[in-house]
Order: sequence, then structure tokens, then C-alpha cells
Amino acid sequence: MPLYETTMQPLEITKLSPTEVKIVWQEDEFIYPVLYLRLHCTCASCIDELTGKRTLRAESVPADIQVLDAKLVGNYAIRFFFSDHHNTGIYTWKYLYDIAPRQQKSP
Repeated sequence: MPLYETTMQPLEITKLSPTEVKIVWQEDEFIYPVLYLRLHCTCASCIDELTGKRTLRAESVPADIQVLDAKLVGNYAIRFFFSDHHNTGIYTWKYLYDIAPRQQKSP
């Protein structure tokens, strides 16, 4: 497995369906369920800033959540706009690669 630096960037990000996003990396590609991405948000509303403990309750997120839009944040991250009106999380490229659902590897 390649070692990625914090400056790595995906080659492609595609919305496969309302509930799946595919991210293609240099040597890997993975399918990220939108619910999985939402539950892995690292913003201050989802994680306690002092303790680092996750405060987002999984049951509070709709199972059929969708990505409505996405915007690049500089050259290092992406911000997803979710159907539950959440949009404050910034997902760095390194974080997205680190949390990639390895069992969801694209064929």
C-alpha cells in the first residue's frame, strides 16, 4: 500500500447514486456510503473540541441521507453538503483516504 502525504489529492470524486460517492486515488478507489461519510464528520458539532469524543449520535442521522453538493476547500479537502442540512465538516484528502471503507473497494 502506498504511503500518502498530506498533500495527496484524489484523481476523481464521483456521485454514483444519491447514497454513494466513489473516490479514485492514485492506486486505489473506494465507494463511500454517504451515511458513512456523514457519521465520520470531524466538525465541532460532531466531535467535542476539548475531549475529541464523538458527540454525533448515529440514530440522529437519517439512514437515507444524501450528498446534495460538494465544494473543494483549497487543494487539501472537500466539504460535503448533506440533505440533513449539515455542511460544516471539512474532509481532508488524508482523512478520506484513512477512513476509506476498505471492504467497499470498487471493482
